[in-house]
Amino acid sequence: MKFLRQLTRIANYAIAASVLAGYLVMAGWYGWFPSPIVVWVDSAFRTTMERFGVPWYFDILADGPEFETRDADRLQPGLLLAVGVGADRKNFIKVIDRNGTELQSWNPDWFEHFTDPEGVAASRIPNSQPGAPVHGAVVTADGELVFNFEKLSTMRLDACGAAVWKLLNQGHHSIHQDRAGNFWVPVATERDGLHPDFRNIGGPHEEDFIQRIGAQGQVLMEKSLFEVMRENGLHGLLYLSTNRNAETLVAGDILHANDIEVFEGDNEGAVVRRGDILVSLRNISTILLLDPVDFRVKAHLTGNFLRQHDPDFIGGDRILIYDNNNLFPTRRSNDPGSRILIADLATGETETFFEGSGETAFFSSIMGKTQLLENGNLMVTASKEARAFEVSPDGEMLWQMRNLIGGGRGAILTSVDVLPAHMDDAFFAAARARCAS
Repeated sequence: MKFLRQLTRIANYAIAASVLAGYLVMAGWYGWFPSPIVVWVDSAFRTTMERFGVPWYFDILADGPEFETRDADRLQPGLLLAVGVGADRKNFIKVIDRNGTELQSWNPDWFEHFTDPEGVAASRIPNSQPGAPVHGAVVTADGELVFNFEKLSTMRLDACGAAVWKLLNQGHHSIHQDRAGNFWVPVATERDGLHPDFRNIGGPHEEDFIQRIGAQGQVLMEKSLFEVMRENGLHGLLYLSTNRNAETLVAGDILHANDIEVFEGDNEGAVVRRGDILVSLRNISTILLLDPVDFRVKAHLTGNFLRQHDPDFIGGDRILIYDNNNLFPTRRSNDPGSRILIADLATGETETFFEGSGETAFFSSIMGKTQLLENGNLMVTASKEARAFEVSPDGEMLWQMRNLIGGGRGAILTSVDVLPAHMDDAFFAAARARCAS
């Protein structure tokens, strides 16, 4: 009898533990107590680690010359737009020459521009520099700057650094300016519980949107990428992160839209037409080509790359892709690195364009950017290596920059782009004269 009582007690404990575990799982999905407290504690822990530990954007081994030119005659002409975090833990956006001489600079400070960030979740409000890394930046035709404070805001500064407009839209990753002067930005909306319109999307989660912003900062259009998936019969891609056998609940950063670009060239392809929208969804390793009128998916690639960034139209149906190829939690000397691909949206075929070897091999587990230059050279930003470099068509290193902070370490280098030839020293001097007058 005593044995039966002990067995019954153990069974009751097991049932209670199972019920509690089940409740905690459901609380996470639906936002029930104590889920909000857990989220707050997690946010506080991460903030403390960022403040007193080594932030992720500093956790980079880097050494060598800050700037080195191997063959100046073969470089693409033009100044550079460099974006990153400096040794002072503040954002920098600067226009430099190949030797690092600054000809124009912005140092956007979140705390200066957003003293009362109304509507931003308390868990997302920054507590220390850099506030949020700048991710996505473009120089306008009049020498002003539009950029994102990552997953917080999109804003515009004049050449003197004054705010022209700012949106608390949770813009992130990229800025694309079209010929009409509008800006295309991925934005994200956070939600604690279940999505009201999509089954089995729990909380907390993020819903990604395409946003088109006018030159004066007005939101002209916004389209949910969840809706794009459902309307095009691709809703199964929303649930790729689940691994449970009997249900498909997903949460968190489901799609991670990290690039939006509009095709405005004259060299259309079999499927690519002027006005078409290219969207990169990192967390499901997918790229979409969308019709600009009804958001019909005209072509899509899934699984040809791993956690990609920065797809660019390069003519016809071809696009250039920064394939992070993020297979590893750590980088080993014999691991394959990141690479640059060319994909054909009409045929789905993909080929390696550049992966480097020796000193031109690169690996960036997150972030990263590439630019195919007019003279055939390639600019590669390996963000998590704190460096960018330009290579010739035959893969020879021509120039390199490292974002060094001392002590054999570097800080994140978000992007380095070659600016158009007309954006020279005189161009930026004229822009500063206009805003200073």
